[in-house]
Amino acid sequence: MNEKQNPPPQGDHSPPQPQARYSPPAASYPPGTGDSDQDWFDRFYRPAYESRGWLRLLSVALIVSGIFQLLTIVGILWAWICIWLGVLFWQAAGCAENARERGDRFEFERYLQRTKTIITVSGVLVIISIIMSLAGVLIMLLFGGLGIFSEMMQNF
Repeated sequence: MNEKQNPPPQGDHSPPQPQARYSPPAASYPPGTGDSDQDWFDRFYRPAYESRGWLRLLSVALIVSGIFQLLTIVGILWAWICIWLGVLFWQAAGCAENARERGDRFEFERYLQRTKTIITVSGVLVIISIIMSLAGVLIMLLFGGLGIFSEMMQNF
């Protein structure tokens, strides 16, 4: 086709640009505080870094507890959960340390992911523990109630 006969329409004919990912607006800090984006991030990962010793202590305690539970017959059923939580605590401590030393935001994100998994698993364990405790109380009341009832029947 001849361009002189049908000139292209006016406007931008460049290929469409890919859409940029959404990035939230930069945080505004009060004037005179001297806060920068890095200072803001430092305030977030400092508590994680400072808790790394406790995370490692809990990690070792959970792993040792899991190993002791492996030595029992019944403990084999849930010992792996203690060991898994111990490993997650150890990894979270390492991520917090790497985030602080390198200023790496992705390591801090990994720390938060590990922490989320720890909280989720712990929450599920608490729910299971409550259910098992209630079942134990009900069984105790049932058999205890039957024992009291049988004692009462023997006295008559």
